[in-house]
Amino acid sequence: EAVDQQPMRARLAASMGDAGFVEQAHLVDVHQMAIMREALETVVMERVHDEVWPTMLALNHHRQAPLQRAMSALRNAPSKRLGVDPKHALVVTPSLVKKLQSLGEQRTPRAMGAILISTMEMLMTSATAVPSTKVVSADDLLPLTAWLVVQSSAQPLQLFAVIQYIELFAKLNGQPVSGELAYILTNFMAACEWLCRGAPGVEEPSAAASSR
Repeated sequence: EAVDQQPMRARLAASMGDAGFVEQAHLVDVHQMAIMREALETVVMERVHDEVWPTMLALNHHRQAPLQRAMSALRNAPSKRLGVDPKHALVVTPSLVKKLQSLGEQRTPRAMGAILISTMEMLMTSATAVPSTKVVSADDLLPLTAWLVVQSSAQPLQLFAVIQYIELFAKLNGQPVSGELAYILTNFMAACEWLCRGAPGVEEPSAAASSR
């Protein structure tokens, strides 16, 4: 499908606003229409990204700032401080960190969602393959995801803005986030909130303000 989209995207970009093109849409089968719709979404979002993205960053600055402080405080801390099994911490490899950091290169909510899905799949697959007396459970996933976020902090991830961007686009598209992506967004959001609100080793914002 990725190959099929290339000429279609070019056609869509050239045909935007062409009523004749829209009138012929009913002649395309369901599979082709799905590809065309995705391609059209990509074209439109890539065109407006530079206008929309700064607004998303501004809206989430008040949440991103404490997250950055938390990540800086924990960047060189041992994984145990976040409650992560040291064996599981080893699965957060440079390639996994690089995958998550590639969020900053994406220009559409769909592409950002795809990065988060593939990152979590890599994380879970690697974690469950590690020999350990402790099985990776839902309770382990929160600190492990937080550990991945912390280890990726060399490049600001803007995760709060990314998550809101994906959710907002889904609402505008008439298809609320659901299924695997909804679960993954919830996990990343929970990990970020946990880091902001006093994960082990992180000074809570109120305490930091009173100490100044």
